[in-house]
Amino acid sequence: PEQNQKNSERAKGAMNPKARKITVVSPQGEIYHCHGNFAAFCKEHDLPWGSMCHILYCDKQFKSGRAAGWTAYHGE
Repeated sequence: PEQNQKNSERAKGAMNPKARKITVVSPQGEIYHCHGNFAAFCKEHDLPWGSMCHILYCDKQFKSGRAAGWTAYHGE
């Protein structure tokens, strides 16, 4: 059971030192640092994961919808 817990945390990116570090900025200017599971961050903040990936990887900006005004980039 203990090893299963460690594997579960590692799979979520919680213990992976090589997990990507992503900085996300809200439309209000709040800065969030996400280390690991970007999908979980999006779910926690009620953001569409696909749109946020477009913002992160394609440098696209949305003018409407839940992802409007958000920015994201790699690193801290």
